[in-house]
Amino acid sequence: MWSCARALPLSIRKPLAIALDRYTRLKKRHWYTTRLLEDYARRHPENFQRFLWRYHLGRAAEYARAHGLDGGQLSASRILFAQDLGTLLQAHALRPRSVLEAGCADGNFLHYLEIVLGLDDAAWLGMDIDARALARGARQLAAAGSRLCLRQGDLCQIPDCLDGQAFDLTICAGVLRFFNAGHAAGVVAMLLRHTRQLLALSGPAHPQYDNARLADSVLGADHSYRHNLDALVERAGGRVLRRRWQGAERLGGQSIYFVFAAPGLSRPGGGAPTR
Repeated sequence: MWSCARALPLSIRKPLAIALDRYTRLKKRHWYTTRLLEDYARRHPENFQRFLWRYHLGRAAEYARAHGLDGGQLSASRILFAQDLGTLLQAHALRPRSVLEAGCADGNFLHYLEIVLGLDDAAWLGMDIDARALARGARQLAAAGSRLCLRQGDLCQIPDCLDGQAFDLTICAGVLRFFNAGHAAGVVAMLLRHTRQLLALSGPAHPQYDNARLADSVLGADHSYRHNLDALVERAGGRVLRRRWQGAERLGGQSIYFVFAAPGLSRPGGGAPTR
C-alpha cells in the first residue's frame, strides 16, 4: 500500500497527507502523513518542515497538543529559558516595553512570559505561520484576559509583516532548527535589525560538543538542524551576553542550547541598545 502511495506525484501526496490528518480518525494519522512524504523530508527538509507547520500537521499538531494553551504544559527547557531570560533582564536593568516572539505557535510560551516577567506596560506580539494554532490561541488568550496580540506571518518575511517596527525584546525559541544554515543566518540578522535591546534564541544542542565549535550547521536524523547560534549572532554584528549549552543532557525531552545577544547599531529605530 505505502509503496503505491509513495509512487504518486508529490502534488497529489501533499493534499492526501492533509486529508489523512484532518478528515480521518486514524490514531496514527501523523505517522501516516510523515510516511507519505518521506522522500520530500529527505530531499528538502526545510520545505517539508514549513509544510507541516503551515498546515498544522505532524510535529506542529503534536507540539500543540503537548505544549499548547489547550491543556498542554510548557516544556521544562522553555521554563529554564524563561528563567535565564529573566535573570539577564534583571542583571542589565532592562525593562522591555515591546516584545516579539517569532514562531509563537498558539502563544502559550509568550503568555507564560507575560505572567512571569511582570512587564505590565509592555506591548506583546506573537507571529507564526500556523494559522490554526493562532486562531485557537487567540480565543484562549482572549478568554484569559491576556494582552497578547497574535499575527500570522512567515519568519522569512518578517520585514514585510512588521512594517519597519523594532522591539525591545525579540524571542525566537526552537524555530531556527527548521532552517538551513543560509536561511538561519539571514533570519538571525533580520531579527537583530528589528531588535533594540535583547535577542533571545534557543535551538537543539549538538549532543557531543558545544554548538559554538560547529564550523557549519548539522542536519539531524529528525530532519532539523543544529546551528552555531553564537556564530550567527556575531556574523550579524550582534554581541552574545549570555549562553547556556548542556550537550547531551535532556530536560523534559529537550536538549539545552540558549543564546542571548545585544544587537548592533544598524536596525530600525536607530541608536544604541539600552543596557
